[in-house]
Amino acid sequence: MGILQKDRHGTRALKPPIPVPDVWTERIRADQDTDDEAASIAETQLMGRLRSQSVDLATRVDLPWLEQSRLLKEAAASLGGLQRLSEVSSATLGYLRQVAIPMFVECFFLPSDVVVRRQVIPVIKSLSALDPSCVDNVLQANLLAFIGAQDQHRELESFHSADARIASEFYERQSVSQRAQALEVLAGIPQGFPVIRRFVSDVLA
Repeated sequence: MGILQKDRHGTRALKPPIPVPDVWTERIRADQDTDDEAASIAETQLMGRLRSQSVDLATRVDLPWLEQSRLLKEAAASLGGLQRLSEVSSATLGYLRQVAIPMFVECFFLPSDVVVRRQVIPVIKSLSALDPSCVDNVLQANLLAFIGAQDQHRELESFHSADARIASEFYERQSVSQRAQALEVLAGIPQGFPVIRRFVSDVLA
């Protein structure tokens, strides 16, 4: 399959890394809410890890896929820790809504490889457990941008974190078959199926 890449498990076919839009860094810089006084020690530690993992994904644009994959697994572990807490602070929810949820949902739509997309699913599931409404809205907005239908749907305009800053120029580079594969994978997870069903219902209405 062409170029090969070595990791600690052996030799694997090289996967293209997830493209890194500039908007990821912009969102991180715009997130100024650092009031964590109500957060527990465990939550503060988990959020410190998640912020570090998000920054690495957003700023280290030369990372190969294997390094991005490691960061995605670590982010899933951090989010899993947050899920196990009895509650999370408003600062944590703000960071998830403004930075983490848009970034990791876009991590699903941005790659051209289906294996890479599947790697993001555990992160999306963990985010949905923490804020299902926000994940649903961001999935909907990105789906519309991904298939080029955002101008025909009001959902995109009504969601403040998923406006014209969605990296649609990356989506436009994908082939019809790559987009079809993405929709098939999305339809196979509980968080994605209602989004696709809602879109189909709108089209047929």
